Amino acid sequence: MTGTQDLSTAVFALREGAYDYITKPFSFSLLMDRLNSAVGKWRTMVFHNHYLSYLERLVEKKTESLTTSQNEIEQSHDNIVLALGTAGEMYNPETENHRVRVSVNSAFLCRRFSAEGVKLRDLKWGAYLHDIGAIGIPARILSKPGPVTANEYSVIKKHSLLGYSLLKNIDFLSGASEVVLNHHEKYDGTGYPCGLEGKKIPLFARIFSVIDAFDAMVNDCLYRKAIPVKKVIRKIKRNSGTHFDPEIVKEFLQIPDLEKTLSPVS
Repeated sequence: MTGTQDLSTAVFALREGAYDYITKPFSFSLLMDRLNSAVGKWRTMVFHNHYLSYLERLVEKKTESLTTSQNEIEQSHDNIVLALGTAGEMYNPETENHRVRVSVNSAFLCRRFSAEGVKLRDLKWGAYLHDIGAIGIPARILSKPGPVTANEYSVIKKHSLLGYSLLKNIDFLSGASEVVLNHHEKYDGTGYPCGLEGKKIPLFARIFSVIDAFDAMVNDCLYRKAIPVKKVIRKIKRNSGTHFDPEIVKEFLQIPDLEKTLSPVS
């Protein structure tokens, strides 16, 4: 309330937090109308603030609930992946250690390409399940103690397609299925099942290919003993640009203390 009638004073008062502006002379009914209006606004503001606080608390509770549910879902997914991986062990229990190593080491190398979150999870799961299609290959071939014949090898080569067919329609494993499908493709296009070449091979499959080859060579298998790590590294270098993506190999070889970081893990 003021005796000043210029507009600038009214604007200043409103900017400073005044609700309304009345100049003299004024009537009692006008004053009461303005007061009732101000009280009504104040009550609305108080209710609004209380309601906002209620909504914030409600959102916090819902967020906690969703986070818990999401964690439970992710744990369930992990358990399913572990169960599927176990199914592939029936003829060769040693593959469990191999699956764990290539899953962990593929993710380690992939982080050097700034992959995180869901995408990195796809690689970890795909690496862990890369040979899941082996459950469709005859046991007499998989458990053969010596080198396989050409015909037996042609049967073994079907495992990547079998594994892809198994996983592609499982929603949370659709990304991982691409690793399973393409993990035997070669950079020069001589791999299988599709003969993809260069960057047409998905990045995760190109990363996995290096890690899988390294792990297979530095560990014992059914038909040969482990190869010394330094000799394996030389072999990977020689196959850069043919079997392996040169950029992936370059990054792989830049891993500090490579021999210890990716050494055999039992």
